[in-house]
Amino acid sequence: MTKLPEVQAGQNMVTQSVGCIRHAVIEAQPNQRTHNKRLPKPRAAMCEALELLKRNDWEKKITGLQLIRSVSTHHPDIAAARIQEMHAAVINEVKNLRSAVSRAAMVCLGDMFEGLQDKMLYGLTTSVRSLLQKSGDSNNFLRDAAEEALSSMALNIHPGRALAALIDGGISHLNPAIRSCAAKQLYNIFLRSGADYILGGGQGVTDRAIPAIARCAQDGCPEARIQGRKMLQLLGDHPKLMPMLTKYVTPKNLPGLKKLLHTIL
Repeated sequence: MTKLPEVQAGQNMVTQSVGCIRHAVIEAQPNQRTHNKRLPKPRAAMCEALELLKRNDWEKKITGLQLIRSVSTHHPDIAAARIQEMHAAVINEVKNLRSAVSRAAMVCLGDMFEGLQDKMLYGLTTSVRSLLQKSGDSNNFLRDAAEEALSSMALNIHPGRALAALIDGGISHLNPAIRSCAAKQLYNIFLRSGADYILGGGQGVTDRAIPAIARCAQDGCPEARIQGRKMLQLLGDHPKLMPMLTKYVTPKNLPGLKKLLHTIL
């Protein structure tokens, strides 16, 4: 039976629409092949991954990122031996304009923080700045991936170095979403490391943490302010808190901070 032109045209449009939907789904959920297994030839896999990330094909890039996740998770010594190349390649893809690739790169960074831990101190400032920038993106898909990767960083990296990277990259940022994300991860570091570590007077820790808390607790953004006040509550019973506030908070901001502390404790 011969199809009318209108029917044929309609079916063509449906086929094209389905194709577009399928492409969108693939892009939103890129390459779901598992990375939770050891690789038979991890060195070769690392070489392949770095080559794939040089390609223009976005699906090849995602495959390369999956391989890096596997090597970082199950063969960390091999990944660490090429940390400079690997880090530069992954950070480059975080900036990729295709959201699926950018997200995959951030997921990869999260696994790298978990698998390599303090070996990821190399390039930490760049990693954190790149992720914080994405945490202020209008795309929830990217913003969530950035926050998850930063949570992995806060959990697995040396707390003093993680704290410094977050303060340098986000606490004073003009974007309130980025300030809020940085404050949230600072709170996670405080939870992990404890009040004794934060208030212990260690160089690069207490002298940086206390002004950051003061800034967050009095931030104009409600989300950042909540995180700052949670930090104060966490440290509130420690005998060193008030002396450290007096030492490191500016005279202009100290009275307001003390008043705030009395209201939340």
